[in-house]
Amino acid sequence: MVDSSDITKLPNELLAKIFVTYKNLDNSNPGWSWKPDASPPWLQVMLVCRQWRAIALATTPLWTTISLGLRRTDFDEDDSINDSERVQGASRWLDLVIPRTASATLEIVFKRKAVAVAILPGLIRTQAHRISRISVPQEDAPGKLSDLANIIEDVSFPALEELYMSLAQYSTAHIAVPAEAVWPASHRVGAAIIPSHFPALRRLLLAQTILNGTSTPLFQQLTLLELEYCAFAPDSHQHLHNFLGAIELCQNVTHQHLSMVMSMRGNQPPADISPKVIRLPKLVALTLRDTPAYTSWFLSSIALTLDVNLFVSGMVEGPVGPNDVPALFAALLPADLSTIPHLRASTCGYVCQADVMDNMLLIHGTNIHLYLEFLCAQPLMSLHSCLIAFGALFAGASITRLQVHGQLGGGVRDTPSWVDFLAGFPLIEDLEIGWCGSLLGLVCALGRSPLPTSDGKPEDAYKGVIVCPKLESIKLDGQSWQAAGFVESLVSVLRRRSARGLQGWKRLNVIVHEAIGEELKEAADFYEEELALFVDEFCYECIRWDD
Repeated sequence: MVDSSDITKLPNELLAKIFVTYKNLDNSNPGWSWKPDASPPWLQVMLVCRQWRAIALATTPLWTTISLGLRRTDFDEDDSINDSERVQGASRWLDLVIPRTASATLEIVFKRKAVAVAILPGLIRTQAHRISRISVPQEDAPGKLSDLANIIEDVSFPALEELYMSLAQYSTAHIAVPAEAVWPASHRVGAAIIPSHFPALRRLLLAQTILNGTSTPLFQQLTLLELEYCAFAPDSHQHLHNFLGAIELCQNVTHQHLSMVMSMRGNQPPADISPKVIRLPKLVALTLRDTPAYTSWFLSSIALTLDVNLFVSGMVEGPVGPNDVPALFAALLPADLSTIPHLRASTCGYVCQADVMDNMLLIHGTNIHLYLEFLCAQPLMSLHSCLIAFGALFAGASITRLQVHGQLGGGVRDTPSWVDFLAGFPLIEDLEIGWCGSLLGLVCALGRSPLPTSDGKPEDAYKGVIVCPKLESIKLDGQSWQAAGFVESLVSVLRRRSARGLQGWKRLNVIVHEAIGEELKEAADFYEEELALFVDEFCYECIRWDD
């Protein structure tokens, strides 16, 4: 048994490190409540004994990351606290903390923009020389945001490495194209981020901000750039011209995120602006979130390598049908797909029909992630249309691992559709199919080959090369199982594959609803010996889904 008094024998330096670790864990937990007149939970270590209190007070790193205007969580508003109370609490906290930070650099994180508007100007005037990080959230702020913009322009920040700021007076969850329809000029504030004032700045995150020409030279020194709903000029032509010029300066940027920036002034790129090829040698991650017209336009101007992790999300207006989905995915990328080397080089694939509440469809390859986000209420799209899109874009790729996940009511039920899709990827070794309706059609497809012609006879489906000839592992997770005939069909497929000289499977994992679990188990037990001839490891999980 360890004597509790042993902890008092720890060196002060080690206790200080433990306190800092606890504080960092505490700050990463969004679930705790800190009201304006309360203390953050990590301060409880100071109540243990005089020694611990003295150590905490003397440990500068405990005090240098200052979060102000906290609410109950990062997502839920605490209506019992108004902004004036938060400002008062933040002021009192600063009076306590600042003296304990000595001359160390400070990280200032605001959880409420209204608190930032009230507190930050005064804090900057006295502490700008040692602030290394400023974070101001995107949300409504009835105060004078021009005060923030003015002091950012007027003061030098020799130690500032990261700036995250939104200068829109009103935020909204609504998205529209062009984006300026949501944030009219009267609700946005311009900012002149003068490079000479920010010699150490490396990470810039700006939202709902108007950038003028004096700011863009700063992009040369950045390693991370995130822009959301930012404008570079009043009209569409000049906005895009200045935008491309700014991006071309990002020669040291490794991570770049551009959300609804290009479409800020219009929903289509002007026909007379042809993007030039821009090379960003240090880029490792690029995220684009805009209309398909703009994502394809921008990607045609960027020289991409396989090392770049690419995320492309297309914002789609108006109702569309399932037959439109393949064309919409294709519209995210340039017409010349050879400029996107990720497609052919992909070895892993993922197709997902997201929940209807998310209004999203997605297909992924290796280091490339493509999304469609629908701005209006959208009926559940067919997973079949996503498979067609994936098959067209990743044609010729050496896919060895494939995951397909659907949703209730939107699965692929017919065998020919599965056959046509899987035939395009003959190197698949690991296949995972989940929530795609009845999977009996898929199982049957694994024993067939594609028809040589559209008018081929049904019996021709058993004469060609069977799909997925290299398949080794398969996982089936279905919400609409039909136990009757499933195991029988599975055994028949395995027989047919074996007769064609194909290897058996190393693993078959089946996840079923408890309502048919026993029925499926009885059938599997009946064919146990024959299944063992073709499958090294056969297992199933019986689970219950809540209604």
